[in-house]
Amino acid sequence: MSINVSTNKDGQTSLYANPDFCISTDTIHWKELVLKATDTEVICFGILSAECRGVSSFKDKDWKPEGKKVTYRVYSKEKEQWDKNTSKYIVAAVNKDEALLYKMLSAKAMEFGEKILVGNVTPWVNPFIYELDATDVVNLPMIQKLSNQCVQLDLHPEPHELTQSEINALQESTGTKKGTYSKSETEAERLQARYTFLCSHFEEVFDDCTSLADLGSQIAAAAENAGQLAPDKLLQNSVEKTIELLKIVMGGK
Repeated sequence: MSINVSTNKDGQTSLYANPDFCISTDTIHWKELVLKATDTEVICFGILSAECRGVSSFKDKDWKPEGKKVTYRVYSKEKEQWDKNTSKYIVAAVNKDEALLYKMLSAKAMEFGEKILVGNVTPWVNPFIYELDATDVVNLPMIQKLSNQCVQLDLHPEPHELTQSEINALQESTGTKKGTYSKSETEAERLQARYTFLCSHFEEVFDDCTSLADLGSQIAAAAENAGQLAPDKLLQNSVEKTIELLKIVMGGK
């Protein structure tokens, strides 16, 4: 029982995965799911299905996941957790599995925006993935396969059970660990989070980037046959790549 269910006094239910006890069959299966990503966490909110594995409640042995609306948070670097020695919440670094799962879910959040999804999220990460060099294209198919074992989400066809008001509440606000909402994220913060996330995925491939234009130029210069292009054509390609990156940061397609 590695994914525990907790319901607060307001009736809001959250899932908590314990990476130390997660196994490969533990799965959070979502009938419907909406993602919200910030630079510190990804909030998963949606409706569970009966296909969940390893998800249960310590306090209610009769609790079943089917049809339950829950929130599940995955953090990038740090999170608050209960320390039984001090009987207080403390801020602790997340383990590498959660940090990697955060990157995977952030990518899905950027890809789909606030659209309703269906599929699986598995907290267990195959340790073999850390042995693969992501800069070697030969390893990319295996990395993708192992990533799909953790996060496999697709668009959910209509009709939807989740309401637009529930989606708006998730998209417009960030929450505390207990499920109450705090200050809304500003548009500038959203853009900065997308920009930081985008650059982080290129940092191992390209030099430090000072701007989207710089990143676009490096991508264009690294393209096949780029060295054979005339300067004006290379500049044109750089501008096109920069526009593509700008659309991603702005949340467009």
